[in-house]
Amino acid sequence: MPKFTNDDVKAMMNENTKIRNLAMVGPMGCGKTSGVDCLGAECGLVSEDQIGEARYASVRKDEKEKGCSVKASLVSMIVEDSLLHVLDTPGHSEYVQEMQICAPLADGAIFVVDGSKGELASAATGVMKMCKTSKITPVLFLNRLDTSLLVTKKVKG
Repeated sequence: MPKFTNDDVKAMMNENTKIRNLAMVGPMGCGKTSGVDCLGAECGLVSEDQIGEARYASVRKDEKEKGCSVKASLVSMIVEDSLLHVLDTPGHSEYVQEMQICAPLADGAIFVVDGSKGELASAATGVMKMCKTSKITPVLFLNRLDTSLLVTKKVKG
């Protein structure tokens, strides 16, 4: 069960200081949509055992079938007394226009990077330039860092 109601969201919309428009950005396959699932689980919209599989932000049938975002989508949720409008953007370079449309709407971004890979995809540089141009301050989130550490045997699993 969600930890908030539609009336809670309406009430929060009147408190501008508690509203954040957040874009989930990064290269394809790094875990942006799973990150939205994690936020959804925090406020009761997604069960914890469905994180990464629920694809809560994927509203199109083809996205759920392919397992990747094709269009940007918006989900609103209340997390820790803030109303978050989370924009889940596709990471594939063919869909960079979706990020260009979302950039002016966002006042912050979570830049998700796959920590198990040795390099960033070329699309990541373009996304960072868009953030800079749109004056969006990104927060770096290193995903799958545990995999990298287990592979290099720096942590025993």
